[in-house]
Amino acid sequence: MKVFLISDSHSIRRKITDVICSVPGIDIVGKAVNSLNAIAQIETLKPDAVILDIRLQKTFGVDVLLNISNMMPTPVTIVVADSIFGRSTGKEKIKPDFVVDKFTECDKIAELLKGIVPPRQRSHAG
Repeated sequence: MKVFLISDSHSIRRKITDVICSVPGIDIVGKAVNSLNAIAQIETLKPDAVILDIRLQKTFGVDVLLNISNMMPTPVTIVVADSIFGRSTGKEKIKPDFVVDKFTECDKIAELLKGIVPPRQRSHAG
């Protein structure tokens, strides 16, 4: 499974990278520190899942969610947020597949990734 990671925090990127690398068969195909770079790379790399820090400096993680929601196949989205921000994107139409607390629940990302069927496989199922 191909995963793309977006966070402007070095420590959060490192923590999530360590978690992802512990799961066999999952490769981080790209990383970005802001939504502008992320959107272009996601369109090119076509990852199966996107892990997004919703709170980015200078740009907005919601912009990434909006663009991802228009892609086909749509990657699975895991948003990492903090309890201060809450677990809402602020836009009712744009909802991630999963939300985890970036300070206390990053370990859950491994289990979520293990349970995800990549979008390419979902579109061929049934």
